[in-house]
Amino acid sequence: MAFMLSDYPLGRSDNVLVPEYLKAAKALKEESSPIRLAKVYDTVEKSLSERFEIRNIYPTLKFFVYGKLVDGWAGGRTSTWIMNWLKKAMTEK
Repeated sequence: MAFMLSDYPLGRSDNVLVPEYLKAAKALKEESSPIRLAKVYDTVEKSLSERFEIRNIYPTLKFFVYGKLVDGWAGGRTSTWIMNWLKKAMTEK
């Protein structure tokens, strides 16, 4: 399971979500969770932006299970909320 944050490298991103997302990524890694969080810059990874239809809305979140894009992100903005949502989604898939 992976969760991808697409962001803009020049600072136009959400100042609340991005630090919380990174905090959740660190906590999940420390827990040895199978969930992986990634951050990509869509201006650098243009093929990903095109493939997943990211349209200059920053940040954009995409959720994958076994490499397949899954809908369902419900929009929490704290590291605890992100981690709990991902863990719940993982048990439902």
